Amino acid sequence: ADRQVDSIRLSEASPAYCTGVGKALLAFQRPEVIEQVIAAGLKVYTTTTITTAEGLRQEMEAIRRRGYAIDNSEHQVWVRCVAAPIRNASGQVCASVSVTGPADRMTDAKLDSLAPLVVQTADSISRQIGYERAA
Repeated sequence: ADRQVDSIRLSEASPAYCTGVGKALLAFQRPEVIEQVIAAGLKVYTTTTITTAEGLRQEMEAIRRRGYAIDNSEHQVWVRCVAAPIRNASGQVCASVSVTGPADRMTDAKLDSLAPLVVQTADSISRQIGYERAA
């Protein structure tokens, strides 16, 4: 059920493969989970939605390598975001945190400057819920 709030469309659920918080979660799941998402179908939402299995696999690898996800207007054309994974005490990614904004203000430079802050925040939350990074 979608609702209008201050001219922003909010959805109850958005696909993990095309949102920042979803991709930050999905990238750190078991490979079979990613394959289940692919098998369920990668619906097109915008011209930048990742719609191929290989494209999604490459995106998941890039997220794991850099430690954060970017939503490049993949679910809603006017939204861009940077998101980072939150780990629980056992080290599993259990949530994510993001900074989201209008695409015209969330430039590549803005995303680059926000990414370290989002990662730092995710790491801080992870530590507060019991995650201890291996030395």
